[in-house]
Amino acid sequence: MGAGDEQATDDAKTGTPGVSADLRERIVKSINKMVLWGEPRDDVMRKLAANGIIGDEAEAIYDAAMVERVRIVHVHYRGEATKGLCFLGPGLIGCLRFYQVFNSRQLLGIFLALGVGFWFLGKGIGGMLMAKDQEGSVADLE
Repeated sequence: MGAGDEQATDDAKTGTPGVSADLRERIVKSINKMVLWGEPRDDVMRKLAANGIIGDEAEAIYDAAMVERVRIVHVHYRGEATKGLCFLGPGLIGCLRFYQVFNSRQLLGIFLALGVGFWFLGKGIGGMLMAKDQEGSVADLE
């Protein structure tokens, strides 16, 4: 088995002529980092083309990286929505017990919990719905 046969075997594994499995793995990791850092799609596709990966394979690599990015954004904003629900719980319980006489501090606490809860819940749901359109690095999520 000569060197040419070994290259043909690597090409068959990766699907891209001239790109070894090891090089392809490094390229994919680099592309994942670029997408997570919020690099524009054109720059990512340009880097893939410069490394000999074009067409459907380049699209598949980019799409897989975007799926990972959206998953990370969803996890972050799911936490925000959960915080909102944690604040809404006591606020709603306070509202349900409104037949009792409350002083102004208790009412302030109830309405503050409701306000903060709705804020976090809205932020979480909005972030999850807009995850694909988020710009910038996922490291910058608050």
